Amino acid sequence: MPTIVVSEEVLKKLRALRRPGEVTDDRILERIVAEAAGEQEKRLRAYEAQEQDIQSTN
Repeated sequence: MPTIVVSEEVLKKLRALRRPGEVTDDRILERIVAEAAGEQEKRLRAYEAQEQDIQSTN
C-alpha cells in the first residue's frame, strides 16, 4: 500500500473532519477527495450552463 507523509498538524485537521462510520484516515481522505472532485465538476457544469457573452469584442 502506498504511503504519504503528513505533519501532525495536518493529521489532526484530517481527523477533525471524521464523520460517523469513517474508521480509518483513508476513508476520511477518500470522502474529502470525492467531495472536492464533485464540487469541481459542479462548478464546471455551472460555468458551461451560463449564457456566454458572444457580443463582446475582446
